[in-house]
Amino acid sequence: MERIPGKNTAKGSLMPHIPFFIWLAAPWILELAGLNLITGYIDKYPVILFVYIIGCVVLVLLPVVFIVMRIAKKEAAVRMLRSSGLAADAEIIGIEKTGTNITVGNDEQLGVLLELKINPQGGKQYIASAEHYVSIIDIPRFQPGCTIQVKINPADIMDVAVDE
Repeated sequence: MERIPGKNTAKGSLMPHIPFFIWLAAPWILELAGLNLITGYIDKYPVILFVYIIGCVVLVLLPVVFIVMRIAKKEAAVRMLRSSGLAADAEIIGIEKTGTNITVGNDEQLGVLLELKINPQGGKQYIASAEHYVSIIDIPRFQPGCTIQVKINPADIMDVAVDE
C-alpha cells in the first residue's frame, strides 16, 4: 500500500487488528443482542473459553506463519543464487513498483520488478526480470539505461538475482 503524505501513516495502528478483536468478542456481542451461544456454557465449562480464544489466535497466526515461511524460502533461494550463480552484466530496460516496502531502521526499501537485458559472458543477450528491494538512496542506480551486476542460475537462465 502506497503512503500518501498527510493521510494516516502512523505506525502501530490498530486498524488491521480490528476484525480479530470483533471475532474474539463475538460471543459477548451476540449475548448483548439476546443470542446466548457460547457465554451460557462458559460458567459450566471454562475450557470452552480457552479453546475459543486459542482457536481465534491460531486462525490469525496460521496465515502469518505461512506468509513468513514463503518469504524466507524465497530469500534463501536468492541468497543461494547470489553465492553460486554465474556473474553477468545487465542493462535495466524497465522498472515497476511491486507495492511492497521494507523499512529497516531509517532505511526504507522499495520493492521493484526490474526488466533486464542480460549480457552473459560468452553468450547471447536475452531479456529477463528480477524482483529486488531498492533503498531510496540507490534509486538513481536503478533507472532504465543503467547497468548492474546480476547472478544467473545456470540451470534456468530466466532465474536472475541482482548482485549486491
